[in-house]
Amino acid sequence: MPKIVKNPKTAAQIQKQSNERRGVKNKAFTLKLEDIEFIVNRAAELGIPQNELIVRAVRAYRG
Repeated sequence: MPKIVKNPKTAAQIQKQSNERRGVKNKAFTLKLEDIEFIVNRAAELGIPQNELIVRAVRAYRG
């Protein structure tokens, strides 16, 4: 049963607070369909989330 409060929070407010607590932020990119397909397939082959694949790839450029 949800808690009844005077000023309920919207779903967006709840999500924003959750992201802040977890230290994450949404980041969107526009990519070609074949690149998206590659990311989806490669992440599945490796058994990791797509965002983890991208983070690993970008960090590999640090040297």
